[in-house]
Amino acid sequence: VVTSDDESHGWTATSGSAITGRQLCQAVYRAVFEALGPDSPHNGVASPLIVVSQGPQPAAFEGIDVPSNALSASSWPQVDLLRKARPVLFVTNG
Repeated sequence: VVTSDDESHGWTATSGSAITGRQLCQAVYRAVFEALGPDSPHNGVASPLIVVSQGPQPAAFEGIDVPSNALSASSWPQVDLLRKARPVLFVTNG
């Protein structure tokens, strides 16, 4: 819902919060990219693959440096990713 165009809870809405859906998502994107991007320390282990679903927002990463180890699409087959890729970390909005 946060990445949708819903007037009450979507990308530009606040849902009674102090920030919009866009601000919330971009704060999460930045934190994940900073913590897991190729420039962050990984104790000698290769940088992990970051898979991001941006929803219908074409400018979801406006002003954000997306690292080279990140893939982005409007949607991903979530259940298939969980079953087959078996991620170590999974962040979701619901």
